[in-house]
Amino acid sequence: MTRPREDGADRTPRQARTGEAAGGPSAAQARTAAPGSAAAAERPDGGRPARADPACRTPTEFGAASPAAPRTAPVLPAAPRLARRRLLAAGGLSAGALLLGVHPAVARGIRQGAPSIGEFAESVVWAPGEDGVVEHFLYGLAVTPRGTVLACSEARLAAADTGAHHITVKRSTDGGATWSSSQFVEESTNGACWANPTLVTDPSTGRVTLFYALNDANDTSRVFFRGSRDDGRTWSARTEVTGLFADDPAGRPFHLPGPGHGIALRDGRLVLQVWHRQSIDHPAEQRQYGASVLVSDDHGATWQAGGRIPVDPVHPVNEARLFERADGALVLDGRYSSGGVHPRIRAVSTDRGRSWAPPVFDTAVRSYTAVDSGLVRLTGGHGRPGVSRLLFSRPDSTTARENMTVAVSYDEGRSFPYERVVYAGVSTYSDLAHLPDGTALLLYGKDTSTGHSVDHVALARFDLAWLTGGRDSLRTGPAWHQQRFDAAALPVLRRRSLCTARVADPYTASGHGLLLRASTPGASADFRLDVERPGRYELVLRCKASPSTPPLSVAVDGEAVGPAVAAALPDGTGYTELPCGGYRFAGPGPHTLSLTVAPVGGGAGVRAAPGGTSAGLGIELDYVALRA
Repeated sequence: MTRPREDGADRTPRQARTGEAAGGPSAAQARTAAPGSAAAAERPDGGRPARADPACRTPTEFGAASPAAPRTAPVLPAAPRLARRRLLAAGGLSAGALLLGVHPAVARGIRQGAPSIGEFAESVVWAPGEDGVVEHFLYGLAVTPRGTVLACSEARLAAADTGAHHITVKRSTDGGATWSSSQFVEESTNGACWANPTLVTDPSTGRVTLFYALNDANDTSRVFFRGSRDDGRTWSARTEVTGLFADDPAGRPFHLPGPGHGIALRDGRLVLQVWHRQSIDHPAEQRQYGASVLVSDDHGATWQAGGRIPVDPVHPVNEARLFERADGALVLDGRYSSGGVHPRIRAVSTDRGRSWAPPVFDTAVRSYTAVDSGLVRLTGGHGRPGVSRLLFSRPDSTTARENMTVAVSYDEGRSFPYERVVYAGVSTYSDLAHLPDGTALLLYGKDTSTGHSVDHVALARFDLAWLTGGRDSLRTGPAWHQQRFDAAALPVLRRRSLCTARVADPYTASGHGLLLRASTPGASADFRLDVERPGRYELVLRCKASPSTPPLSVAVDGEAVGPAVAAALPDGTGYTELPCGGYRFAGPGPHTLSLTVAPVGGGAGVRAAPGGTSAGLGIELDYVALRA
């Protein structure tokens, strides 16, 4: 009898082509996109040159392509292994020359072939066939307080998710330019499948905790950790923590940490994400995918169970990352478990991980083939000075695991105004970290030249200037600017058949949203915007979306900003930004924002957000933003 593989990996040829499996590399990874092929084509903007650097594209320069359309870049040569600590310029390396805005409202770009700005370098962490294994897959990355870089991976003796795997760790003491030999923290004997290595670093003591699991045929698992006090040179005996999941109300027997890395909160608490499900023998919709956290308040010496994210079959989260928002809330950002092309799934805790709000979709980045993705805070955050910057990595493609891309957010992950393709070819799982000097580190699997799902594992090193095409650096700060108006605090000037109510919502920027309710289309309300300075801005609404969310028409000072915008998702509940269009404010001071509920279905002029069409007459607004 053939048993199903993890997350639908026993899929049809079409599913293999589109990367719909979630538990391991898809069959599409065996293809390398050739220059000139559809997989290697430019994004839907048609490859038009951008203006001279810093070459900002306007929203219209990206055309009207569907948000679900593939966005890939030509495959460029791989970067040579670099032994120097100093980062090198990116020109001619494996990095693509595309810098693209995720959302049309804030799109920015660099033309192909433009002179490179900033620094980029890449080194090989695990070469093809190294250590006599089939492949290295599923990665974790951490930097200790002393600056030592630790990379961990499954060293797969067999490529299957349930095959014999070692857990291996490498160290770098020169910022990721060169690497030690592999250290097998757990060696497979008798076919043991050690899986999902995940690192957690305590910033005050330097202790590093390595979590991992023993996978028994994708049915059940046991979870362990080891600790290191010497930057990963040696590790303690393993400690089992599987019993921390014994009181799961769903009785799920399968638990995997991470992947990637856990985090330290501002108050010193360490937090690790763990995902759970029923046996792989259940149909995907019956596996009760979900996540929880483990926490430590003694620098990683002992661990306790934290809160569980409510199980929701519409939002089946599994492999995830964590970050602490500037307001102190804890956010889990994860993938849709059973493959396909879906938005990311998020959950929020306002009590340090003890309890969690129900999971929701989030479209801060466009949907892509479901896969584990990296996320790390670079600067700022709760109780920390400076600009808030989050980095996010993923294979940005809707057809295969390819086109490894890194994006930066300045507003706690609600939008990602700049992103850049690091590698346009086959690329899989990834994780992110940064050095003490602010250099970003991306660990990812790439290429299929040996015929395996992952050829080798690389570490890309780059600065903000390279990532943003010179629009941001730790020295100058970002060129990106926005003025945000929290909807719940907007002065209401006039209502016409529209009811407004302030509601608590942990997913909003202020902790409260503004609920708009109407019984018929045409209902509207006017709000006052106190604009700080004149100029042309892109006007953006962020709102809570569902299948029944109605479209809105937007006007400023009586002038329509653009066509009606629709925020509906085809299923589930989530949060999305709606690019309304550009408007020039002649002067600072008060201006009138008018929002009108458009007819259900929106008519021919409705501009839809990623997700689908709309119905119903209620919408919750998070904020209005003016971006320059």
